[in-house]
Amino acid sequence: MKTFKFGLNHWALLGANVIYAASNTIIKTVLGVKINPNGFIYIRIIGALLLILAYLLIGKKSFRIEKKDILLLFICALFGVAINMLLFFQGLSRTSPINASIIMVMTPIIVTIIGYFRKSERFNSINIIGIALGAIGAIGLTLAKGKSIGLSQSTPLGDFLILLNASSYAIYLVIVRKLTIKYDPILITFYCFLIGSFYVLPFAFNDLTLIKWDTFSQNNFLALGFVIFATTFLTYVFNAYALKHTQSSIVGAYIYIQPILGTFIAVVFGAYLFQSYQLIFGVIIILGVYLTTLKSKKQIVQV
Repeated sequence: MKTFKFGLNHWALLGANVIYAASNTIIKTVLGVKINPNGFIYIRIIGALLLILAYLLIGKKSFRIEKKDILLLFICALFGVAINMLLFFQGLSRTSPINASIIMVMTPIIVTIIGYFRKSERFNSINIIGIALGAIGAIGLTLAKGKSIGLSQSTPLGDFLILLNASSYAIYLVIVRKLTIKYDPILITFYCFLIGSFYVLPFAFNDLTLIKWDTFSQNNFLALGFVIFATTFLTYVFNAYALKHTQSSIVGAYIYIQPILGTFIAVVFGAYLFQSYQLIFGVIIILGVYLTTLKSKKQIVQV
């Protein structure tokens, strides 16, 4: 018998992906105009790092990590923060918000492959159908290109960088779960950002020196604040919490809803013209997410 409960972990995943979808459009108001991609990444990391540090200090949380887990922390920071962010922002500066959302649905497929070889994920036939439906819906949105305007210009290089970004994030989702189960998820997020800041600094230093803060408008600052607080701080905390209570594959599967949300938000911003086929593929994607989250009571996997 299959059971499904939409608990707090699922709300966290939904919230994270709503923010991600909105970010693809909002970031375009700052990215490549006021701040170059790598500089933008470093500001994002430092801003979120300070927010997480404040949370840990106010809550009087322990910062202790066992020595045997330090190497895994460095690997998580490499794939989940450094490579993930560097590729995403470089890719987004060369592609459209909608393309970025669509291509990110490759993440759960990659998670599935990694989980299979690590024997940390189990799937029943319903889950496989769900993954297939999600992929079909996403591919359909990709191939059935609508009329684009403004922010929707894209290039093959930009799309490829987003695909590599999705691969890096998939690796992070799988390997970080061992730590989020053992420690406070927010503590793990803190260390990933701290270590990641050192990885990214050599790539971002020159971009940081070129920023002209006096040219920023109020909307530019609001967009930057949204990325620091919501796109970085909240999403990593939401995902970290979800990973403590959910399989990596299900966390990844929620990315399937990003094309729907990304398209809707881009339409609101006047960057894309909505067409009927998007609704059809959107329904297919939502159904795929639902089926992927269905687990039988026997499907309990230890990492």
